Amino acid sequence: MRWLLPLIALLLSGCGINYVAPSAVTRLEFQSISTMDAALLAIQEELRARGFQVEPSDSRWPKEMLNDLPPEVRSRMSRTISFWRHRSEPVKEDLHGDIIVYANSGEETDRPQNSADLDARYPFIELRLTEIRPGGFSPNGLRVYDGIIRYLRDQNYNVIIISEPPPTNEREHFRITAMNAFSMGIWWILSWAASMAIFGGLTELGLRAVRARQTIRRLVLICVGVAFVTPMPVSSMFVTFMLPNVLHLSIGAKGYAALAAEFGNHAIVGAFLVSLCLSAFVAIFFVRDRKSKIASQ
Repeated sequence: MRWLLPLIALLLSGCGINYVAPSAVTRLEFQSISTMDAALLAIQEELRARGFQVEPSDSRWPKEMLNDLPPEVRSRMSRTISFWRHRSEPVKEDLHGDIIVYANSGEETDRPQNSADLDARYPFIELRLTEIRPGGFSPNGLRVYDGIIRYLRDQNYNVIIISEPPPTNEREHFRITAMNAFSMGIWWILSWAASMAIFGGLTELGLRAVRARQTIRRLVLICVGVAFVTPMPVSSMFVTFMLPNVLHLSIGAKGYAALAAEFGNHAIVGAFLVSLCLSAFVAIFFVRDRKSKIASQ
């Protein structure tokens, strides 16, 4: 049982550090539904002009899944327009947001019940902007937020700030990202070692069965290590899973393009380069002919 405590410590250290990304919330009140609808269209066009993708929240859900949701959730989704701008060149921030429409007071129970909301005048829309980043909004994210607020005020909308974006905290950002990068590196190495033990071991057994030469076995093992063993990160709900590349061969060019967009081309290329070095190390030091071992003794 002595091995259990180090294993638990390793698992906990690999979890990284979770963080909460607060939202900047703004409410826009209108005199009538017609003026609200006109403003809603104008705001969507402005967001698109600023590089955001904009579409209804329920547009990407299959009808079967929507029908299985509770009625209040379906009602809220039908009144929500989502917009996002993922981190990629030349965009540096990872911004997400929602525009929620409240046409009448019967929808009051769908929103947070705090003192700032209880005196809201209908109809109104609520604009939420979040940057998925530890340490508050980035300087670029703050500029985007200020630009959106400036546009809303220039249109003479009744702008009410519910909550402002959290200020930039570079020290907190570095601490969390460094720890998470360290944890990700640990799990990458563990995933690589487990995958190499499986796929590399099967490859070595097969090559020995056909009496392949040592040089051939080493070259094949390196190719297997790079092509099949290299762990590729798959992000899902703030949890990053390391999976052997053999499971990603089915995603095709579009899948790799999506991975490169999410994690960056340098991360994908770096994963293959590190796997190449590790595979070469294993091939040189662990793949040897039995005769050479006996002769050396």
